[in-house]
Amino acid sequence: GTVVGIVPGEGMELVTAAGETLTIYGIGPVWYWANLGIERPVVGDDIHVEGYIVNFNLVERYIAMTITVGEELVQLRDPDTGEPLWRRNGQGGK
Repeated sequence: GTVVGIVPGEGMELVTAAGETLTIYGIGPVWYWANLGIERPVVGDDIHVEGYIVNFNLVERYIAMTITVGEELVQLRDPDTGEPLWRRNGQGGK
């Protein structure tokens, strides 16, 4: 889809090829992307998101596992546990 909005502290909004607008959660902190040497998506970028849907307080939320920006694939969550990679070993950003 195409990124159409950034929701600080939440995620990003994108419009799919089918014209549906979705909010994608769990995109990771800015420092995580910076440590990978990859620019976070911005409005206007075409991206590919793989993830899953969770029910949070009776509302479906789309959680990103990976995001592909151009040729760069960013793994956001452990494929086996679903845990955010930026929280590995309880270290936060340290």
